[in-house]
Amino acid sequence: MATKRQPNDRKGTLEITFVSNQTAVRRRATGRTRDTMEVRFDAPRLESFVHQNLKPSTILMGAGLCVTDAVPASAVIEAGFPATVVRDFALASGLTMSDVGNIVGTSERTMSRKVAGGERLEPAESDRAFRLFDVVAHAVRAFGDVGKARRWLRRDVPSLGGRTPNELLRTEIGTREVLSALDRIETGGIA
Repeated sequence: MATKRQPNDRKGTLEITFVSNQTAVRRRATGRTRDTMEVRFDAPRLESFVHQNLKPSTILMGAGLCVTDAVPASAVIEAGFPATVVRDFALASGLTMSDVGNIVGTSERTMSRKVAGGERLEPAESDRAFRLFDVVAHAVRAFGDVGKARRWLRRDVPSLGGRTPNELLRTEIGTREVLSALDRIETGGIA
């Protein structure tokens, strides 16, 4: 199953096509000034975050998007993640579609429709979904265990004002607060 957005007419832009269950990520030059990239997507691999250097490409890889450093993470986000990738990541992270809808800024029903229709998220929604990927990656690395990270993301944390980390992912500043708490946990402090 491939998801594709209408090509952008700007010169020199990178067009991303997401392909499910292909065997390779390949790059081919078109006859125009635009490059086309095919990005394979599979099931998320949260356990890969435990000992990873968490740069954007490794976060996308752990989320199930098979990208390399040659593909800018910003281009993948601007292309819009396939909704199924975000759903699969959410399920692996212990989140509901309602949680995901709140984080990416859309309703549960819209997320379900996008998944069922094989649609992509809008770039702004994908950007917010990447924040979710980033926080989960940092939580798994901080706790060294997917299960512990899932539980922490769903419980009230005193240093976050008694709110759950998942609640705070709706805003950029809330996400920064969660990442700061995870940094303190990882370095031996109290979150």
